[in-house]
Amino acid sequence: MEAVLINKKLIISVLMLIAIAIPLTVITVFATTNTNSTHIKTNTTNTTAKLNAIGQQEAQYKDVQGVSDVNSFNQLGYGDCWADSMWLYDKLTAAGIQVRIMGYVNRGTGVGYRHAWVEINTGNGWTMWNYTGYNSQHYGDVGCGTPYVLIGPGNSTADIESTGY
Repeated sequence: MEAVLINKKLIISVLMLIAIAIPLTVITVFATTNTNSTHIKTNTTNTTAKLNAIGQQEAQYKDVQGVSDVNSFNQLGYGDCWADSMWLYDKLTAAGIQVRIMGYVNRGTGVGYRHAWVEINTGNGWTMWNYTGYNSQHYGDVGCGTPYVLIGPGNSTADIESTGY
């Protein structure tokens, strides 16, 4: 079979499309000594399947205010944004996905009062967890304050209460 020649602009376009279409895909480009062609090898993990499984599981938990710890969230099947964020953080971290919990600085009243949500690192920066994509009753940033990181990536478990938030 005849080798396919790909120009460098096409390679860049393909890599950008792959990075957008497949979250958290690891892409490795190998250049050969043959100046007429470049070979692309993508090393994809089962990240999309992991995200979908976690998202579908999380969507089963109802949003009920006042149940803020992850153990009650697991036992009762419902909880507030704190419990949901800690649950997601623990599940995504265990799946090898870089995650952080965000919250509002203003601590005002209303929808944004001490609200917490999860963001994942897609390799192209931080992106809010796709709550609506999984039909979750929970939600992310609704613009009611200045967000800041409550719990950064790399913790073994998430505990918002320990942050003093």
